Amino acid sequence: MKFRMFACLLSTLLLVSCTTALWSPNYYSEKIDGFYLTPETLDLIVTSQNTAYIFPVTDQFANALLLSREINFHPSFPDFALDNENQISGTVRLVYRDEQSSPELLDQLHALGFRQAGLNSYVLNTHISGKKYQIQGEIPLEKLEQPVIVSIAQPLTRSDTVRKLVATPVTITYDAVVVVPLTVVVFTFVGLLSR
Repeated sequence: MKFRMFACLLSTLLLVSCTTALWSPNYYSEKIDGFYLTPETLDLIVTSQNTAYIFPVTDQFANALLLSREINFHPSFPDFALDNENQISGTVRLVYRDEQSSPELLDQLHALGFRQAGLNSYVLNTHISGKKYQIQGEIPLEKLEQPVIVSIAQPLTRSDTVRKLVATPVTITYDAVVVVPLTVVVFTFVGLLSR
Protein backbone atom coordinates (compact mmCIF):
# COMPACT_ATOMS: atom_id res chain seq x y z
CA MET A 1 0.00 0.00 0.00
CA LYS A 2 2.83 2.41 0.85
CA PHE A 3 4.51 1.63 -2.45
CA ARG A 4 1.30 2.50 -4.33
CA MET A 5 1.12 5.85 -2.54
CA PHE A 6 4.77 6.47 -3.38
CA ALA A 7 4.21 5.57 -7.05
CA CYS A 8 1.18 7.88 -7.23
CA LEU A 9 3.13 10.72 -5.62
CA LEU A 10 6.07 10.15 -7.95
CA SER A 11 3.87 10.23 -11.05
CA THR A 12 2.22 13.46 -9.87
CA LEU A 13 5.60 15.10 -9.30
CA LEU A 14 6.81 14.03 -12.74
CA LEU A 15 3.61 15.38 -14.28
CA VAL A 16 4.22 18.91 -13.01
CA SER A 17 8.01 18.96 -13.36
CA CYS A 18 8.23 20.16 -16.97
CA THR A 19 5.57 22.81 -16.42
CA THR A 20 7.48 24.13 -13.41
CA ALA A 21 10.72 24.27 -15.39
CA LEU A 22 8.90 26.17 -18.14
CA TRP A 23 7.94 28.96 -15.70
CA SER A 24 11.33 29.26 -13.98
CA PRO A 25 12.93 32.71 -14.43
CA ASN A 26 15.53 33.61 -17.01
CA TYR A 27 18.89 34.79 -15.67
CA TYR A 28 21.55 37.04 -17.07
CA SER A 29 25.09 37.47 -15.79
CA GLU A 30 26.28 40.94 -14.85
CA LYS A 31 30.03 41.52 -14.64
CA ILE A 32 30.39 43.91 -11.69
CA ASP A 33 33.54 46.01 -11.91
CA GLY A 34 33.08 48.44 -9.02
CA PHE A 35 31.48 48.95 -5.60
CA TYR A 36 31.30 52.46 -4.16
CA LEU A 37 29.79 53.71 -0.92
CA THR A 38 28.70 57.32 -0.60
CA PRO A 39 29.13 58.18 3.10
CA GLU A 40 26.82 61.21 2.96
CA THR A 41 23.74 59.38 1.68
CA LEU A 42 24.69 55.76 2.54
CA ASP A 43 24.08 54.68 -1.04
CA LEU A 44 25.91 51.65 -2.39
CA ILE A 45 26.69 52.22 -6.07
CA VAL A 46 27.50 49.04 -7.98
CA THR A 47 28.78 49.41 -11.53
CA SER A 48 29.32 47.27 -14.58
CA GLN A 49 30.48 48.34 -18.02
CA ASN A 50 27.16 49.95 -19.08
CA THR A 51 25.01 49.72 -15.96
CA ALA A 52 24.87 51.12 -12.44
CA TYR A 53 22.78 49.87 -9.54
CA ILE A 54 22.09 52.17 -6.59
CA PHE A 55 21.08 50.64 -3.25
CA PRO A 56 20.32 52.61 -0.10
CA VAL A 57 21.98 50.72 2.78
CA THR A 58 21.87 50.85 6.55
CA ASP A 59 24.63 52.42 8.60
CA GLN A 60 25.49 48.96 9.97
CA PHE A 61 25.88 47.42 6.49
CA ALA A 62 27.85 50.46 5.30
CA ASN A 63 30.29 49.93 8.18
CA ALA A 64 30.62 46.25 7.24
CA LEU A 65 31.46 47.30 3.67
CA LEU A 66 34.04 49.80 4.95
CA LEU A 67 35.58 47.05 7.10
CA SER A 68 36.18 45.09 3.88
CA ARG A 69 39.03 47.54 3.18
CA GLU A 70 40.84 46.20 6.24
CA ILE A 71 39.96 42.49 6.21
CA ASN A 72 39.17 40.02 3.45
CA PHE A 73 35.51 39.00 3.04
CA HIS A 74 34.27 36.34 0.63
CA PRO A 75 31.15 37.89 -0.95
CA SER A 76 28.33 36.10 -2.71
CA PHE A 77 25.07 37.29 -4.23
CA PRO A 78 22.68 34.32 -4.26
CA ASP A 79 19.25 35.63 -5.23
CA PHE A 80 19.14 38.91 -7.13
CA ALA A 81 16.08 39.68 -9.25
CA LEU A 82 15.08 42.59 -11.46
CA ASP A 83 11.46 43.59 -12.07
CA ASN A 84 9.78 45.41 -14.97
CA GLU A 85 10.28 48.78 -13.25
CA ASN A 86 14.09 48.28 -13.06
CA GLN A 87 13.85 47.68 -9.30
CA ILE A 88 16.42 45.15 -8.17
CA SER A 89 16.67 43.27 -4.89
CA GLY A 90 18.63 40.41 -3.45
CA THR A 91 20.91 39.24 -0.68
CA VAL A 92 24.54 40.14 -0.17
CA ARG A 93 26.39 37.51 1.83
CA LEU A 94 29.72 38.43 3.36
CA VAL A 95 31.75 35.58 4.85
CA TYR A 96 34.82 36.13 7.00
CA ARG A 97 37.15 33.20 7.75
CA ASP A 98 40.27 33.46 9.86
CA GLU A 99 41.83 31.23 12.47
CA GLN A 100 43.69 34.03 14.26
CA SER A 101 41.10 36.79 14.71
CA SER A 102 41.56 39.15 17.61
CA PRO A 103 38.80 39.40 20.23
CA GLU A 104 38.36 43.07 19.23
CA LEU A 105 37.73 42.13 15.59
CA LEU A 106 35.26 39.42 16.61
CA ASP A 107 33.41 41.95 18.79
CA GLN A 108 33.33 44.35 15.85
CA LEU A 109 31.95 41.64 13.55
CA HIS A 110 29.22 40.75 16.07
CA ALA A 111 28.32 44.45 16.44
CA LEU A 112 27.92 44.65 12.65
CA GLY A 113 25.50 41.71 12.63
CA PHE A 114 27.84 38.86 11.67
CA ARG A 115 26.85 35.46 13.08
CA GLN A 116 29.18 32.55 13.70
CA ALA A 117 28.67 29.91 11.01
CA GLY A 118 31.16 27.26 12.00
CA LEU A 119 34.65 27.15 13.35
CA ASN A 120 36.42 30.47 12.61
CA SER A 121 33.71 31.50 10.11
CA TYR A 122 31.36 34.46 10.40
CA VAL A 123 28.51 35.37 8.02
CA LEU A 124 26.45 38.48 7.38
CA ASN A 125 23.38 38.19 5.12
CA THR A 126 21.84 41.52 4.15
CA HIS A 127 18.84 42.02 1.88
CA ILE A 128 19.16 45.12 -0.29
CA SER A 129 16.82 46.77 -2.80
CA GLY A 130 17.57 49.46 -5.30
CA LYS A 131 17.28 50.62 -8.88
CA LYS A 132 19.09 49.85 -12.14
CA TYR A 133 20.38 52.70 -14.34
CA GLN A 134 22.08 52.82 -17.74
CA ILE A 135 25.47 54.55 -17.68
CA GLN A 136 26.01 57.37 -20.15
CA GLY A 137 29.76 57.96 -20.53
CA GLU A 138 32.53 56.90 -18.16
CA ILE A 139 32.29 56.82 -14.37
CA PRO A 140 35.59 58.19 -12.98
CA LEU A 141 35.82 55.74 -10.09
CA GLU A 142 38.41 53.11 -9.31
CA LYS A 143 37.55 49.65 -10.68
CA LEU A 144 37.90 46.28 -8.94
CA GLU A 145 41.04 44.25 -9.68
CA GLN A 146 38.89 41.24 -10.60
CA PRO A 147 35.27 41.66 -11.75
CA VAL A 148 32.56 39.81 -9.83
CA ILE A 149 29.89 37.90 -11.76
CA VAL A 150 26.34 38.17 -10.39
CA SER A 151 23.40 36.19 -11.81
CA ILE A 152 20.22 38.24 -11.91
CA ALA A 153 16.72 36.89 -12.55
CA GLN A 154 15.09 39.07 -15.14
CA PRO A 155 11.39 39.75 -15.59
CA LEU A 156 9.33 38.09 -18.27
CA THR A 157 8.39 40.30 -21.20
CA ARG A 158 4.84 40.19 -22.51
CA SER A 159 5.95 38.08 -25.48
CA ASP A 160 7.75 35.65 -23.11
CA THR A 161 4.56 35.32 -21.06
CA VAL A 162 2.44 34.67 -24.16
CA ARG A 163 4.94 32.05 -25.41
CA LYS A 164 4.90 30.33 -22.03
CA LEU A 165 1.09 30.44 -21.82
CA VAL A 166 0.89 28.81 -25.26
CA ALA A 167 3.58 26.28 -24.35
CA THR A 168 2.05 25.30 -20.99
CA PRO A 169 -0.77 23.10 -22.44
CA VAL A 170 1.74 21.48 -24.80
CA THR A 171 4.06 20.78 -21.87
CA ILE A 172 1.22 19.35 -19.79
CA THR A 173 0.22 17.18 -22.75
CA TYR A 174 3.83 16.04 -23.19
CA ASP A 175 4.06 15.28 -19.47
CA ALA A 176 0.84 13.28 -19.66
CA VAL A 177 2.03 11.31 -22.71
CA VAL A 178 5.28 10.40 -20.96
CA VAL A 179 4.16 10.06 -17.34
CA VAL A 180 0.75 8.39 -17.66
CA PRO A 181 2.11 5.31 -19.50
CA LEU A 182 4.92 5.17 -16.96
CA THR A 183 2.34 5.30 -14.17
CA VAL A 184 0.33 2.50 -15.78
CA VAL A 185 3.48 0.36 -16.01
CA VAL A 186 4.31 1.07 -12.34
CA PHE A 187 0.79 0.25 -11.16
CA THR A 188 0.75 -2.92 -13.27
CA PHE A 189 4.07 -3.92 -11.75
CA VAL A 190 2.73 -3.14 -8.23
CA GLY A 191 -0.35 -5.22 -9.01
CA LEU A 192 1.81 -8.16 -10.04
CA LEU A 193 3.94 -7.85 -6.91
CA SER A 194 0.94 -7.80 -4.59
CA ARG A 195 -0.34 -11.16 -5.87
